[in-house]
Amino acid sequence: MEEVKPLSLDEIRAYLTASEGLRFEGCSRKETYRWVQTMLVRHVYHRLGKRDRGVLGDYMRKMTGFSRAQVTRLITRYVETGEVRLPEYRRRRFPRVYTAKDIELLAEVDEAHETLSGPATQKILQREYHDYGQGEYERLAGISVSHLYNLRKSKGYGRSGGVSTHAADGRKHRRAAQTGHARQAGVSTNRHGASGRPGWGEGGVPHQRGG
Repeated sequence: MEEVKPLSLDEIRAYLTASEGLRFEGCSRKETYRWVQTMLVRHVYHRLGKRDRGVLGDYMRKMTGFSRAQVTRLITRYVETGEVRLPEYRRRRFPRVYTAKDIELLAEVDEAHETLSGPATQKILQREYHDYGQGEYERLAGISVSHLYNLRKSKGYGRSGGVSTHAADGRKHRRAAQTGHARQAGVSTNRHGASGRPGWGEGGVPHQRGG
């Protein structure tokens, strides 16, 4: 976007009345912003009175095709920063909700249950926290099915030997504790009895049946 010649404020007023003596060229938004800044610097915007500021604003609006609100925003940006330029794009980064330990726990659950569907795994995680009081599952208890699948794809996730030694040791300790609680309650940890065969009791002695 170029003027045939730089215009004074009086010439700008005349242009706004007659709309003659200028040529327009298509240009990028970046070039348009640069032109707006040039106008503001050339006419020393911060020293202009209210009336002259209005004239310059109308001129820039007519030349750029921007709305009054858009031009006002550009002028405000110039007044505050001394520049008129495109805002830099910054990718929105969401705060990380789930930790590496959470991913390890999910991997353990999947390993123990042979990787069930997302909804089924979600229920298991909820029970671990709400029913069994396992505080380490607090965050996972609120996970969505879609996010659960995302965690399964994450770099920190592993199963079938991919779980870290620390996670494996933790699993062993938890299983040992669960076994100890079961023995204290007098419940066999093997649903088929010590012999591993249905109908057999302790010491390999078959259960007696009446009659």
